[in-house]
Amino acid sequence: MPIVNHKRFIQQVMTLMSGKMIAQVISLALVPIVARLYVPADFGVAVIFITIVHFAALLAPLRYFRASLLIKDEARANQIIAVSFWLLTIGVFILYVLIAIYVFLDINIELLRPLGLLIWFIPIGMYFSALAEILVT
Repeated sequence: MPIVNHKRFIQQVMTLMSGKMIAQVISLALVPIVARLYVPADFGVAVIFITIVHFAALLAPLRYFRASLLIKDEARANQIIAVSFWLLTIGVFILYVLIAIYVFLDINIELLRPLGLLIWFIPIGMYFSALAEILVT
C-alpha cells in the first residue's frame, strides 16, 4: 500500500529528472558545434557578461522575494513579491544610468572593455534573470 501512494510522486519526479537530463544531453551535444563557431576570446566575453548579469540579478531585488516563502498570508506574500518587482525595476534603471555614465564619460574599466556594445544588454539580462528567480519562488 505505501508504494502505491508514492507511485504518482515517483512518476512526477522521474518526469522532471528525465526532462532535465534531456536538456543536459542536448546542451552537451551542441558543445562541439558552438566551439567551432566561436573563438576562445568570445567565450571569455560571454563569461564576463553572464557573471555580471547574474551578480546584478542577485543585488537588484535585494532578495526580498525569499521572505515571501516564510509568510503564511498570501496577500502579504504577494505584496513582498510586488516590492521585489519594483526594486528590480529601479535596479535596472540605476544600472542603465551607471552604464550611460561609464560610456559617455569614457571611464576606463578593464573588465568591461571587451564587452563593447554588449554592455547595454546587461540590465536586460539582469531583469530577466532576476524575474525568473522571483517567479520560481
